[in-house]
Amino acid sequence: MASRLPDFIMIGSAKCGTTSLCDDLDRHPDIGICTPKEPEFFCRPEQYAQGLDWYTSLFESMPKRTVGDGSTQYTNRVEFPGTAEKIATHCPDAKLIMLVRNPVERCYSYWLQKLKNQDNFGGDADIPRDPDRALVEGSYLVESSKYIDEIREYTSRFDPSQLCVVIFERYKSDRAAVIRQLCAFLGEDPAPLLGEQAVHSNRSADHFATEQRTRIADAIKSIPGLGAIRKALPKQLRRRVLDASVSVAGGSSAPPRMSAGHEAMLRTWLWPSVRQLEDHLGEPIPEWASCRP
Repeated sequence: MASRLPDFIMIGSAKCGTTSLCDDLDRHPDIGICTPKEPEFFCRPEQYAQGLDWYTSLFESMPKRTVGDGSTQYTNRVEFPGTAEKIATHCPDAKLIMLVRNPVERCYSYWLQKLKNQDNFGGDADIPRDPDRALVEGSYLVESSKYIDEIREYTSRFDPSQLCVVIFERYKSDRAAVIRQLCAFLGEDPAPLLGEQAVHSNRSADHFATEQRTRIADAIKSIPGLGAIRKALPKQLRRRVLDASVSVAGGSSAPPRMSAGHEAMLRTWLWPSVRQLEDHLGEPIPEWASCRP
């Protein structure tokens, strides 16, 4: 039997709701996402070096009829040049799904994700913790938000009918319409998913809220003599004390927003690509009106 390749690839973009959408689609009886969700085979040299047999093994035992790869870094041409070319070489018939989000918001969220990775795994250790500095120095954070340039990497190698672009804000506001759109694109019945609730996965803000909560809980536990008192309290009361402490502290250790001046700079940089994306889609994106300089 021939090695199994993905029927579709969720090529990106990172921090545009791709994990939620993959988790959503994976609930369909005939649609499945490989494990790991982001093998990053075509973008990371160390993954690609494992060979095509390793990659196809991720799909061969999947019981679903339509299977996909959800590697969002496939639309990050600055950090991972040549990705689209590799996909076109090995998966020329694959359908491609790309989620896009208000690019200014996406830049900030992508930076938060990099901080979360640094906190959790020690990776991205060079990412500045100041958003203004990070978004100037980290050109890939901004360049990968110029979605039209990422799209052209693929439409120069694939038939345009193989690419489906989804607006993240529309997925949030009208999930059913997007599910119908994607199931039609994949050739599957949307009915099994229409009765399901939306999925909210991989939210960077959750990491910083949890980080703050853990830090406050550890501080409370370290107070001399409080350990015995704490253990004597009912669990529900202990949780209320912690909730109150977190509320007083502000609830989250998430870094600050970009400065107004830098946000204006981002709008100036990104607005031309928004207009070009609208031209490509043949429709305006009113949800992104705040991107206008």
